[in-house]
Amino acid sequence: MSDHTKVSRRLVAVFAADVEGYSRLMGADEVGTLKGLTERRAILDRFIGDHGGRIANTAGDSVLAEFGSAVDAVQCAVSAQAAFAETNSSLPADRRISFRIGVHIGDVMFRAGDLYGDGVNIAARLVMPKRVRRWLACLRSIPPIQQYLRFSLGRPDWANWARAC
Repeated sequence: MSDHTKVSRRLVAVFAADVEGYSRLMGADEVGTLKGLTERRAILDRFIGDHGGRIANTAGDSVLAEFGSAVDAVQCAVSAQAAFAETNSSLPADRRISFRIGVHIGDVMFRAGDLYGDGVNIAARLVMPKRVRRWLACLRSIPPIQQYLRFSLGRPDWANWARAC
């Protein structure tokens, strides 16, 4: 039996995802949204496993996973986003289920299979649309990930951000 009070620390790539406009989608069609979410989660869960990740926690439309490599986490995000785009292509824009995904490399606390701490909080904030520029600016410094950056980010705006990457 595992000890549910034992806490350890480790450095991981934290992968946080949630559905853009989930409340609006549920308000419009709960049954259809749940069916679509279940289909997208099967896609996302498969990509997380295929890229060496482990799902630590889920709640409603959100997924928290850990990866031993930031490159694997970003490759997972890119592959999943491509699959979501294909799945959504035949749907009207207001019925598309799209995940926002943030990846952060940080020290986390690990207890009973779940992740806690500042590293998790930062990854969760990176899924917010206004944080995407900052996330991508951080990834610029990781050479294997540069291949996924297909546009100029300009100079990052670090206002109201306690610390830079």
